[in-house]
Amino acid sequence: MGLLSGMYIQSLDENRCVVVLKERWWITNPFGSVFWAVMGMAAELSTGALVYAHVQGPKVQFILVGMEGNFLRRRKAKVTIFVETGSEVLRSIEQIVNPNEKHRYIAGNSQR
Repeated sequence: MGLLSGMYIQSLDENRCVVVLKERWWITNPFGSVFWAVMGMAAELSTGALVYAHVQGPKVQFILVGMEGNFLRRRKAKVTIFVETGSEVLRSIEQIVNPNEKHRYIAGNSQR
């Protein structure tokens, strides 16, 4: 679905991930603004890609268990979603002592 929506990772390093949603008519609602679900997919991609930038090895698994967003204004054109909490993600990963335990981490997503 992300590919169909036209989203792509513009930049990714250990501290920051930027995901861009291209302007597409099929990701807009009847009011002309971008569907919140599409922006949610882009936010999930940005967070997941940032975690994968830090994690090495085939035994690492993670799942997004919740999401919170603030929509400040209608978006009708290109949307850029970024997450800049790479150091917090790395710190949380380093705190995992037993890989068989479940851990929960809450990261902040931002949107432009």
